[in-house]
Amino acid sequence: MIEMHLRACAAVIVIALAGCAYVPDFGPSKPKAPAAQDFRALREEAISAYAAEDWPRAAAAYRELVAAIPSDASYWYRLGTAEARAGNTEQAVQALQRAMAKDPTITDALYIIGLSQLRYAEDAFSKFIENGARDDPDVLRAQAVLDVLSPALRSIADDAGPADR
Repeated sequence: MIEMHLRACAAVIVIALAGCAYVPDFGPSKPKAPAAQDFRALREEAISAYAAEDWPRAAAAYRELVAAIPSDASYWYRLGTAEARAGNTEQAVQALQRAMAKDPTITDALYIIGLSQLRYAEDAFSKFIENGARDDPDVLRAQAVLDVLSPALRSIADDAGPADR
């Protein structure tokens, strides 16, 4: 009798656990990859915007491409480059780091990361100087940094970086 109750309890437990394993499908939890034809159009849009140096449009298109194919390091690289040239330092650095994580041979990304961070630093020092007291020693130090940094950055043309991939 006890053995029969144990078997019944075991059966109930198995059925209950099987019910817990069921996960209803509420649709995809991540964006669907575009259909082949849509993907080709999106890729052409990204390439076209990049070639036209329309950096915000290129960044938007490459954002969609990396969402569809997150394993493609070249798309991450192009996204990072477009973001950098659009002045979006944080997004650029993140995308370029992702590119390097996927393909460590894309060391050109380090160049763009470095330039982006130097431009970010230049902007930060400029804002600090604008808002600081003229006799503040830190303002004077910031000005000394800008006196070196700004001419160096101006000597580097936007298109004089590593070759595009």
